[in-house]
Amino acid sequence: MLFDIISTVRQYCSPKLIEFVPSKQDGLDSDVDSGAITLKSLIDKNIPELRDKNYFLMNPLLTNGHFQTSYAGLQHFENIDKVYYKRKILNYPDGGIGAIDFVDVKLTQKRSSNSSDEINFLKISETDPIIKTYKNKYDLGKLPPRTRYLTREEIKKLNTNDNNPLLVILHGLAGGSHEAYVRCLIQEITSKDYKFDAVVLNARGCSNSKIVTPRMFNGVWTDDLRCLLSYLKKIYPNKPLYGIGFSLGASMLANYLGQESEESKFTAACVLCNPWDMYQSSCYMHSSSNHIGREIYSTVMTKGLKKLLENNIDAISKNELVQKTLNMNFNTSDLKGVIKDKNKIKYLYDFDDNFTSVMFGFNNANEYYRNGSSILRIPKIRTPLLIINAKDDPIVGDKAIPRKEVVKNPYIVLCVSDYGGHLGWFTMGNKRWYAKPVSNFFKRFHEDIYLKKLEIKADERFMPNPRYFDGSKLIMPDSFSEMKLKENLNEIESGKSDKEDQNQEGQDNEEEDDDDENNRSNGNEKVENYLQPDLSVKIKSKL
Repeated sequence: MLFDIISTVRQYCSPKLIEFVPSKQDGLDSDVDSGAITLKSLIDKNIPELRDKNYFLMNPLLTNGHFQTSYAGLQHFENIDKVYYKRKILNYPDGGIGAIDFVDVKLTQKRSSNSSDEINFLKISETDPIIKTYKNKYDLGKLPPRTRYLTREEIKKLNTNDNNPLLVILHGLAGGSHEAYVRCLIQEITSKDYKFDAVVLNARGCSNSKIVTPRMFNGVWTDDLRCLLSYLKKIYPNKPLYGIGFSLGASMLANYLGQESEESKFTAACVLCNPWDMYQSSCYMHSSSNHIGREIYSTVMTKGLKKLLENNIDAISKNELVQKTLNMNFNTSDLKGVIKDKNKIKYLYDFDDNFTSVMFGFNNANEYYRNGSSILRIPKIRTPLLIINAKDDPIVGDKAIPRKEVVKNPYIVLCVSDYGGHLGWFTMGNKRWYAKPVSNFFKRFHEDIYLKKLEIKADERFMPNPRYFDGSKLIMPDSFSEMKLKENLNEIESGKSDKEDQNQEGQDNEEEDDDDENNRSNGNEKVENYLQPDLSVKIKSKL
């Protein structure tokens, strides 16, 4: 029992990580290794909690993943890590809305904060007549504790503080900015020791927000995050953006990093408790031998999702794919009746099979899990990334942790602890272990790499092998499919040129042939730039 409280951390990373070196513009030759920084050296030097073979002591009453996870879900944390939020409604292109919670750092870090502070804080927005119209339109009638809407004047002044780095936070399944595992990190990283600002992206329908279009969220659909990042870059053009995701939010963030690759808007990122292989994790949690996982974790998460559906039933009922599935699987179009029936949607797999997957065009849960798993996007990640998982996580499962995959990508360091459960990691002092080392990781990266304007130097020999897909079809160099793809790309380019020149008369046919020949000679470059792993050429899908 004594040794069960000792949790050892193991590191996994490429033998040749990317290096952060001075820019040649600074008068230094970046080809010369003058003590270049790597993610591993940054961690080993500044963050002892994450060093390989380091250990920490767990709460002696929470000595395995089940105890850690259950305590995280059942214990009340309302009176600690009090965070104050100002909410902004972000309008998405599809007509949906996002609830974006900016942290009020000054009030959050006030040591003598009391109930009168909270009352005065909430009263501020009550004088804005526009905000009175938000009630029941953008929320469920009541916001989470210590949360209010930004006033119009406050929105205008958002861009006045463009100095501190900004941490963008993605919460777990059906959670929100109010979650204790989110607040403990915010309380730490916004303190004077780190001086970060923070904002939480609440998934659609979460944190008492309202769903206004017939669509929720999943672990691979990342357009809402893109919309937020675009907005943040407009109001904070000089702020570096850092990202962190928890559980399903970690899946979203990791998928985004792989989808965007070099175009990612994040300076560095961290993901915790990511279910990297959703199919593997689902099989593990719902297996006949995992009674606790199936009958407790799965059912509890499903109840939260069903409640979210019930709160937004009018919008979700308009989803034609959901209606089609209800009629096929339950011989009814009564969404509320299906939700209320305890025997029809009992487990998380049932929910994903009938709702999450189909409302995003998948045919079933397994198809969603296999296509949406962020482990598939690891090879394309080009943002410095810290990963933290626990071996005894009863929801993710040890086999889903991508030890072999991260070794092939020099942008990533993976830290795996023996114990911690899912979003637990409660230590002897009953505080979550990850808050300080994660905050320190972002601080050290910001001060030692970003502010010094160091550039990334990568050894191409240790970069992941390129994979090129046209939809689901694997394209290999000099193959028949590559030849046809080049022809299609040339036709697209020629079509653009024809459209631009359609008003010009007397265009010489020989010049057109020369242009076409030039396009063909550049075919290899075009294919390489155009194709990305898991992206469809025709649709340019980010999935």
